[in-house]
Amino acid sequence: MRYVFVLLSLFTSASYIQAQQLLLNPGFESGNVNWVSNGAGTTTIANNSGNARNGVWYGELTSTGGTGSVPNLNASNSTGNRFFPVTPGDVLNWGGYVERLSGNGYARFKLAVYDSNKANPSYLNPNVTNATSVGVWTQTVGTYTVPAGKAFVVLYAEIYGATIASAIRIDDATLVKTPGNTATLTSISVTPSNSTLSQGTSLQFTATGTYS
Repeated sequence: MRYVFVLLSLFTSASYIQAQQLLLNPGFESGNVNWVSNGAGTTTIANNSGNARNGVWYGELTSTGGTGSVPNLNASNSTGNRFFPVTPGDVLNWGGYVERLSGNGYARFKLAVYDSNKANPSYLNPNVTNATSVGVWTQTVGTYTVPAGKAFVVLYAEIYGATIASAIRIDDATLVKTPGNTATLTSISVTPSNSTLSQGTSLQFTATGTYS
């Protein structure tokens, strides 16, 4: 009498979709780290639970309203580098909350997208391009799929185009990357192909999955 035994060991490897928050201090709760001031004007990171949207820390930007007074606060990694690497096909959900305190001009988060040389930037506006309501936290966010030829992004908040003294607060920023490329199982092959065994014997079979 003969018996049929099948023992399969499936060895596969794949890349799974996993969203990743790239910001190390998105809500400023670690204090004055992982954010870099840039541009003209004043930027501060302060501790006051009455002013923060969540927690106790937040950022604040002020512009004099004069020519060239365009403050911006850039998110950065642990070394202070504000350029976050991305890959064509990645989907980015980006932005944050802005509370206008006074003045005019554009109050918002923006995303700058660069090539592999950190040059030739494209500047993206959020879905709400300007937080205009004084004393109200406004979410200024966007979604972006990285195209071919782009390799780095910079997330920042700004006051742009103010003509009088202006101030805003920012909090709860986000820069979430979801990889655009995943592996799909296309075939499985089993070796050895003969699955018939004599009684009392054993044989290991291996199934190999092919992904593309």
